[in-house]
Amino acid sequence: MPVATKSKKSPWYVVALFILVLILLSPIILLIALVLIVPWLKIRFIQRPRLLRRVKNEWLPQGKFILFVYSDNELWKKYAEENIIPKISQNAIILNWSLRKDWIKSDSLEAQLFRNLQWVRERIWQQNIRMGGQEYNHLAIVFKPWDKPKKISFWRAFKDYEFGRDGKLKSVENELYACL
Repeated sequence: MPVATKSKKSPWYVVALFILVLILLSPIILLIALVLIVPWLKIRFIQRPRLLRRVKNEWLPQGKFILFVYSDNELWKKYAEENIIPKISQNAIILNWSLRKDWIKSDSLEAQLFRNLQWVRERIWQQNIRMGGQEYNHLAIVFKPWDKPKKISFWRAFKDYEFGRDGKLKSVENELYACL
């Protein structure tokens, strides 16, 4: 049978030293937290509402409420151009991810919206480094005046479609068409 051991308490001066170090480092910890949180707050509470107001004032009166991003992937592009884009083109602004060098850094509303709603990856795009995740492509962002933007990702559905399973793709398409 194991022998029970008593836990030894730290001396008072070790606890006092720990508290003192924590107090001395708290400004640095706070500064690091601010550096990490302020960009998120700026995007979330200043830039995004401005962009959504612009969508409400510029796109919605024209009947445009979908931002659709697709790429030149052989299988995906053909499917998108034959099946999805014709059905949504009247209500959509369409961006080709493969041509992003032409639009990703522009001040156009659609580029700003895409960058803002995908803000975590923006620095990676600016450095032109290959993306780690690919859930941005094919992507539909649906804007409604009374609700927050709805992101509909086609990426996983197209990965299944590549292997002959189209159930998930049809489901995602129906989710987009329900917004029309």
